[in-house]
Parts: sequence; structure tokens; C-alpha cells
Amino acid sequence: DQDKKAEIFRLDSQGVIKEFYKKISLRQFEIAWFLLSVDFRKRIWNDKIERFIEGYYFLRSISKVNVFNQENLFEDGSQRQSSLVYYETDVDFPVIDELISLRNLSIKYQKKIPELIDGIQEKLKELGIDSIDRYNVLRLFRFGVVEHIWFTSNIDPRKLTKFFDFRSRSGNPNLVKCVCVTSNEGWKIDRILPINT
Repeated sequence: DQDKKAEIFRLDSQGVIKEFYKKISLRQFEIAWFLLSVDFRKRIWNDKIERFIEGYYFLRSISKVNVFNQENLFEDGSQRQSSLVYYETDVDFPVIDELISLRNLSIKYQKKIPELIDGIQEKLKELGIDSIDRYNVLRLFRFGVVEHIWFTSNIDPRKLTKFFDFRSRSGNPNLVKCVCVTSNEGWKIDRILPINT
């Protein structure tokens, strides 16, 4: 829709970021996709909107979007602006019960860890993931580990519904740094970097 694109063209970088998260929450993925730089789309999703949409398969909504701490940057001869973004998500998410068990183990039971990880490995083999050896250990203990494994392994998220229990989780806090770049179509999001708090 040309009118919508013209309206977006007039937004400043913080407006583009707010609009991006609003459109994701409303599942208006084509408009959200348009708010990303072409380079970002190629780097992360191989310029495939289907892959981008799959990344939000488990999302129910995004709320409390707050964009702050804007900074001007100059990289590669182009003007960029970075901002911090806080938002909350509501998701229906697959969980690996064995990982929940790991989180609750005291050091006294450390010998059980390899056994639990082997059990996870067997479950993931059924999904076509040969090994989790390349994954960061700390990543295994975070909320969203299944999403991380699924996305980096390029698996259809619908397959996960056969292998994992799903739980709803609301009010999940997220803090990211968004870097926007100017283009001939206005400001575009060029990077979204998670900030671990």
C-alpha cells in the first residue's frame, strides 16, 4: 500500500522502531519486513520473508514498547542512529522439561547433567538435529532455548509441536539495541542486538 509506505517514509528512527514492533504484534509482517534494511534482511533471513515470519511463530503479542537513549552514529559514510528498546512479549512456547530440571539442580547433583543433556540430544535427533555440541551452555538455561535451537538449525517451527510441551508465558521482558540507517525510503532498522541483563 503506497499510502502506508509514504506515511512510514516520514517517520524518524524511533518512530520506525515503534512501528516495527506494533506491526509484528498485529501480525502485519509485510509492513514490518518493509521497515528493515535490505542488507539486514539478506544477512539474517537470506531475503526470505517466510523465514522472518517463522521467527514469530510462537508470539501472541508485544506490549509496553519503549524506545530511549538515542545516539547518532556515523559508520561507512552513512548516518545511523541507535536506540535501546524495551518491550514485553506474550508467547506460547515449547519447553524442554529436562532443561527445567537442569536449572533446578544444585551442584551436589552435577553428575546428572551429562545424563540430562544426552536425553535432550536424543529428543532433538528425532527432529533432525544431529548435535547440540555447538550451542553455548549458558544458552541452554535461558527462556527461549528451543527457539534458538530451532532458528539456528533451520527447522520448521510446526515440527516442534510434536516433540515438546507448550506453555504460555506473559510479560517476558526484552531489551535490545536497534540500529537504524537512512535509505532512499527513509529510516530502516539495520540491526537488532539483544542486551543481556
